[in-house]
Amino acid sequence: MAVKFTQYILPDGRKKPVEIDLGPEIETLANDIIQAGFVFEIEILSNGMVSATISNDEADHAHSITPNGPQVPEGIISMIRKFHDAQIKNGGTDQRR
Repeated sequence: MAVKFTQYILPDGRKKPVEIDLGPEIETLANDIIQAGFVFEIEILSNGMVSATISNDEADHAHSITPNGPQVPEGIISMIRKFHDAQIKNGGTDQRR
């Protein structure tokens, strides 16, 4: 199982579902985040950098910006771990409606 993202594609922001294999440990953390009402989004910016976010209907709550390449999964993994520790594991607010 992989982590599900919505990818926004240049130039018009068209949405495409994508999955990124980040390993079983991160997938478990990501599922906890999804169960709390958040989604994962990703896009390649016009400058070639990759932006990944953990969001809900109200705001982006965590962000990773990395050069396109092997740093992308590393940045996403770090973002997921930090967000999970701060918001899920340590009693952050459940964002489900």
